Amino acid sequence: AEGFAVADRVAIMDLGRIEQTGTPEDVYFHPGNETIARFLGLDNFLDGIIESGGRIRTVAGSFRIPEGSNHRTGETVRILIRPEAAVLETDGPGPRGQNRITGTLVRRMFQGRQYRIRVRTPNHHEFVFDLPSRPAPPDTGCPVSLLIQEGNITVF
Repeated sequence: AEGFAVADRVAIMDLGRIEQTGTPEDVYFHPGNETIARFLGLDNFLDGIIESGGRIRTVAGSFRIPEGSNHRTGETVRILIRPEAAVLETDGPGPRGQNRITGTLVRRMFQGRQYRIRVRTPNHHEFVFDLPSRPAPPDTGCPVSLLIQEGNITVF
């Protein structure tokens, strides 16, 4: 966060080799690979398969392929869902499916402007998301449904 705040350009290195350079925004929103994303603290990964109709099928649901992706039907991919991607459905858990993750809230940590939450899906995948502090998310142990904003998904 500090590097992004003061830099006009950043370079991410791994084992003495520059992996990616760019503006802080470009590197954060378009990490070149999973290693770079993990270095930036991004951990919400899912394996998926590209389906016809511009969707990615995963064990946690179906997600729309972000604009600009050039993947083919049947291709196996790995997707990253950034922590700011989720919006809490306040009407209670919706159906599992398109750009939606449902599960149980297993942890919530108040951080002032936001809550950092951990959600466990029925198939035991866990995701970490940052939600605004108002409205507050439900208590731990409660079922939740989160809509995932398309612009916050990266496909590898």
